[in-house]
Amino acid sequence: MKKIEDSNVEFEDVLKPLVNAMKVSQFRNACLVLFINKNFLNLSKDFGQIGIISCYGPQENIEGTIEFLKSNTQTELALEVQKAFPEIRKFIDPIISASMGIFSVESESEKESLFVAKFIEKLESEEKMEKLLNSLIPYIGNSIKPISELFVANLYELYFERYKNINFIIPNIGENVALLRKLNVLTPFLGISICSTCMNYEFKFSKSINVNENCPKCGSLWSILTIDEFTPSFSKLKKENNDLPVFISAYLKSNQFTPTKIFPNAKIKIGDKKIEFDVLIEETFTGIECKCYENPLIISDNSIKSEVGKINKQIRNYKELGLKKIVLITNLSYQNAEKFENEIKNGLNDIIPTSIELEVLGLDLEHLYYFLEEEAKKIREISSKNIEKEFTKRIQKVNQTKDVLLSHDIDEDQSEND
Repeated sequence: MKKIEDSNVEFEDVLKPLVNAMKVSQFRNACLVLFINKNFLNLSKDFGQIGIISCYGPQENIEGTIEFLKSNTQTELALEVQKAFPEIRKFIDPIISASMGIFSVESESEKESLFVAKFIEKLESEEKMEKLLNSLIPYIGNSIKPISELFVANLYELYFERYKNINFIIPNIGENVALLRKLNVLTPFLGISICSTCMNYEFKFSKSINVNENCPKCGSLWSILTIDEFTPSFSKLKKENNDLPVFISAYLKSNQFTPTKIFPNAKIKIGDKKIEFDVLIEETFTGIECKCYENPLIISDNSIKSEVGKINKQIRNYKELGLKKIVLITNLSYQNAEKFENEIKNGLNDIIPTSIELEVLGLDLEHLYYFLEEEAKKIREISSKNIEKEFTKRIQKVNQTKDVLLSHDIDEDQSEND
């Protein structure tokens, strides 16, 4: 096998909690997070923040409640602007005057500085400006409540839509969140509670969000939305969709008693061509590809055919390296995984099954557990045979050395007798 140029071996410790969870049936569902595409977990693309959104309590009427809150706050804000309009008008003339003559300035920073200078000048003095601003303070204060409600309603609405998308892929995602918190993979940081009965709401940042509280105003159950962040190291893997390959590598190694040659996200260079593996297992000459699609339950036949073309090219590269088995682990349903496998085999009928073995797994944790245990067993058996061979060779070498020494002693004794 060619030399490995790069891999993510150093991240395997990050996945230990999920490796241990996979081995316990009551905790196994925590590993479903490995099959969620990173694009479903973006909390903020601008800040690169990813995590999981979960909901608790009654959600049946929450969308109507949010729409009412938004409508109510928009009405309140419009009324406050109407009340403040006489004061706002005092700013209109200075703004228009300050805007004149600055359009020809190309630099944005210069344009802003010139506008501010002219605006203050038109207000005659900073004292007058301060007086005008003070006249708006009562209206600004009255606007804080509706602005806060609008912020809460919009934020809940935004993340509730994302929650429904995740929950479509992984039903009862809240149970997985509870397990991932227990394993210290996730930490809550934001919670929004809204009462559909009395329109009360609560917004809080906390590392320990209680999801069982009732509304303190009317006693009804809250509709609660929580956002959890991944640990920084897990986030780094998830942002590249590299968490599943590293998990598989870490799991297989956790079942061994001797060092193994298993590499996650490995890269091998052959001439000018660089071949990438999600997981490379040298002991069994196996390559594992991990594919987690955004919408695995509704993937079209055309999408499957498009993906098959890319994968078949990769498999031919694997054969060139001497691999004997390829396993494709996906988040597809059983039916789609079967279609996937048939399409791949049809495109590679010249090398499958004569030269290379192929298996495609869908999203089934029990099946994955069985596969990993079987693969780990094969690696142990091969490692055991290799150690046995090495041990036998060393014994033979020692015996050969003894025979040489014994023969040398016999020759010396005969020389003395002569």
